[in-house]
Amino acid sequence: MTLLQFKSEAEVELALPKVAAFLERGGVIAYPTETVYGLGCRLNEDDLARLSVLTDRPIGKPYLVLVAGEAMIEDCGLSYTDAASRLADRFWPGPLTLVLSATDSELPNSLRGTGGGIAVRWSSHSNTSRLIEGLGIPISSTSANRTGNEPLAEVRAIGAEFSGAVESGELMLLDGGKLASSSPSTLVDCTGAEPRILREGAIPSALVREYLQEQGY
Repeated sequence: MTLLQFKSEAEVELALPKVAAFLERGGVIAYPTETVYGLGCRLNEDDLARLSVLTDRPIGKPYLVLVAGEAMIEDCGLSYTDAASRLADRFWPGPLTLVLSATDSELPNSLRGTGGGIAVRWSSHSNTSRLIEGLGIPISSTSANRTGNEPLAEVRAIGAEFSGAVESGELMLLDGGKLASSSPSTLVDCTGAEPRILREGAIPSALVREYLQEQGY
């Protein structure tokens, strides 16, 4: 089993080169966030396709992109509206996912929603954010479970659900401990003139609406 401890800053530093090499080989990692454990890989079509097979994900359902800092978003060719910039300033890092315009992005089509936008989040889980910053690239993100099953909150359960992938060396587990029960991230579409809340999540929709109203939206 490929399992790395991931609870302290020192453990993250030790894990970083191993995770980088594993991702370079096309592997998938399970990692903690401030909501649930996620599964991620590099942002290319081949690796994303393997992740879809692993999770039984329906064809055409896009993944979100996990970043560490707004400079990484700019490097991906994604665009902020004024509303998206204000929401990012207020709620990032944190459990808020923003769908951003990807007109000038070269990211894979499998990351794009029906409107062409790409969902992005900057996690407030300090160790995972530190890992992505150290990798220097964003990774994909989806909850660590097979499609239709409940999100999992500890690596032991993830290892059991994906035992074949763990045993074959396709999946690496980063053990950040058991996570507290949490809703997924709140999802807001910021590709148009007016932001739209698409999913209620860990940040209450009422709080997002209140803030947008304060900002003139």
